[in-house]
Amino acid sequence: MGTITRTIANNLTSGLGAGGGGGLYTSIAHFQSHFDFTITTSQTAMDFGASEYISDANDFSIDANKKIVTIANAGRYEINFTGQARVSAAPTNEDDWSNVFIYGYKNNSTFLQEARTEFGPMSKVFSTGENTTDTGKSIGACSFIHLFAANDTIQWKVEYLGDSTSMKMSNRNFIIKRLS
Repeated sequence: MGTITRTIANNLTSGLGAGGGGGLYTSIAHFQSHFDFTITTSQTAMDFGASEYISDANDFSIDANKKIVTIANAGRYEINFTGQARVSAAPTNEDDWSNVFIYGYKNNSTFLQEARTEFGPMSKVFSTGENTTDTGKSIGACSFIHLFAANDTIQWKVEYLGDSTSMKMSNRNFIIKRLS
């Protein structure tokens, strides 16, 4: 019994090392913003400028514009993203709607993942006669594991299609965990 207990304890604590990953992460970066980020119709790089936490600066860095994260070391990384899209201005008519799309890219152009959404079509109001300040809101999210090379970058790009001129992203969370 002593050998089995010792083996289990060793396996649980060794997962934090640089070995096989063991299901636990070795370092983490969390980029979070609550301020509004205006969306344009082209793919616009998402801004994460409000708050950041990086457990190991040897693994992660973010550019001065707070949009592009560089992954310093090759390995397996778990990626988590959540974001809330909303319509912020008073509607002009009940057909004022948009579809919102969020895409993760490696090295600016290699598609990684779409943040699965319940975004569209997203209407500002049911009827402008009932409420002229109502706002549509929806959440997009994804989680995946990817093998990155040293000095790869990752960023999120967002776009909308539709009639809205007041689409915003708020409550954005981007978490990266180094697994190996």
